[in-house]
Amino acid sequence: MADVMEMKKAHKTLKQWNYKWTPIDRGYTDKILYINLNNSEVKEKNVPPQMKEKFIGGKGYGLRLLWDATKPDTKWNDPENEIVRIVDGRHVHAVACISHRQLQV
Repeated sequence: MADVMEMKKAHKTLKQWNYKWTPIDRGYTDKILYINLNNSEVKEKNVPPQMKEKFIGGKGYGLRLLWDATKPDTKWNDPENEIVRIVDGRHVHAVACISHRQLQV
């Protein structure tokens, strides 16, 4: 137990974000939490209406976010490549490091 306490003391908070409650409509809050690991930027974004009309659920939203964040020549190991992690009801989906070329298959 002492080891755990030592580990906790060694950690420091890099960024704090306070959640503002949003009403849930049909299982969705229509919010995206964006975290930039390069500069510790944290911001909340709204889900665009076009995304809600064309994509269903966490996996669909995640693929759309990843598609918008990458370019056709983005490679899996490019620093610009994003990792998208979606919480969809009771499930957590990871849609990570995919290029446009791979998504078109």
